[in-house]
Amino acid sequence: ITKMSTMIPCPQCGTKNRFPTFSVINVEDQPDRRDAILERTLSQETCENCGTQYRGPPEFSYFDRRRHQWIDTFPWDQRDGWREAEQEARSMYDVYAQSDTSLAVRMRKAPLNRRVTFGWEALREKLVAARHKLDDVTLELLKSEVSRQSPGQAEGDSDLRLLEADK
Repeated sequence: ITKMSTMIPCPQCGTKNRFPTFSVINVEDQPDRRDAILERTLSQETCENCGTQYRGPPEFSYFDRRRHQWIDTFPWDQRDGWREAEQEARSMYDVYAQSDTSLAVRMRKAPLNRRVTFGWEALREKLVAARHKLDDVTLELLKSEVSRQSPGQAEGDSDLRLLEADK
């Protein structure tokens, strides 16, 4: 797991603040990161100038062997380039899977559902679905059907998301 940081401007005042970034989040080694994604606090920082709390955009691979998940997550504003993101995700997966690391060994031992998501909420939805043993492909088909049958079109950047489920 490689931990890095980047400078991201505050949406309120423009001051650049340091945010942690990750290449891979391996939940076996860092279960608190999964919890932070579900709680919407991973990569959330407070602007040192004005005190505004905000999150850096997600751009990493998420690995949860127990739940059979490999999810490449990209920033929401890159969703129109989904084909390129999908190709990049395939390439990065191959790089990690073929490396000589303990992560690669774990990856090869697990049948993984490989996915690509855009934005924090899309990633969170995959984690919520897995927590409740919901098939994410069926969920996407259901959301598509609900959207198609809705009388009004979603406006702007709206997106239909599973936020939580009963046990």
